[in-house]
Amino acid sequence: MATSRGSGRGRGRGGSSRMTLTLESTQQQPVSRLRPCRIIIGVDVSGSMGKLIDAVVRGIKKINTVLDDKDLVCVIDFAEEIQTIFPYLERSKVNWTTLEDTLKTHVAESNRGVCTALWDAIGYILETTPRNAEYRIYKPELIIFTDGEDNCSEKHDRESIQDVLKHPGIPNAHITIIDATDGGNAALKAICKPIQHCSFVPLVEASHEAIQRAFSDVTIAITKRLTVTVESNDALTTSLSQLGIGSEALLPAINEGNRGGRGRGRGRGRGRGRGRGRGRGDGGQEAGEGCVVS
Repeated sequence: MATSRGSGRGRGRGGSSRMTLTLESTQQQPVSRLRPCRIIIGVDVSGSMGKLIDAVVRGIKKINTVLDDKDLVCVIDFAEEIQTIFPYLERSKVNWTTLEDTLKTHVAESNRGVCTALWDAIGYILETTPRNAEYRIYKPELIIFTDGEDNCSEKHDRESIQDVLKHPGIPNAHITIIDATDGGNAALKAICKPIQHCSFVPLVEASHEAIQRAFSDVTIAITKRLTVTVESNDALTTSLSQLGIGSEALLPAINEGNRGGRGRGRGRGRGRGRGRGRGRGDGGQEAGEGCVVS
């Protein structure tokens, strides 16, 4: 903590006055916080996901740990058909047990079909992400988990979905696709590779351990993107602004203080009193030493 004190003294007609200004500021240290976020999660629930869905649910819960209670969550599942399980809910209002049961049920009963409309699902997730002004304060993070290649899309193909991913029309959005396809989804990897705001996360093997590692890496990456660093001297600037003092007004005093010199300040004062100085009782303008800030 650095404390600086300066004083001004003046003798005017009718008396004298003194002003003391003390500024305290902490040393410059970065302060970090997380931006508000909205998470959109797309989960493949085709029949082949039966052995993987437990690990995916645990991965989703891992992402949940970095969210604030007021952050927004949306979950969509897909196979042949695509459905929003719930639109944006505040994290604190999401029933994670019900979500887990719903995803497992949809996989077990093949409620969305047995094939995978992957291109259509990606398009749906991006196209239904709100662009409303009320959501602008939330950084959009879109996460899609799949274990298969596209085999039944009707609306989109590889070329059209590449264009959708390149130009999602969602400011500050980042799209992460976790691929657990046996042998890897080469087409999806090629689409994502040149797109800066798209991350492709391939799994070496479709195991519970590999899925957990992938979600851990994704969680770390999301945390980094959400982290905002603010320098502590911003607090001093804000305080000066509230006092009506511009920081540029202090610079001459800083320079003179470093040389051990005396600053000059001007003040206006009116005083009534019996000063020892020469005067007629009514004070006028006065000149004195200015404040010194170090």
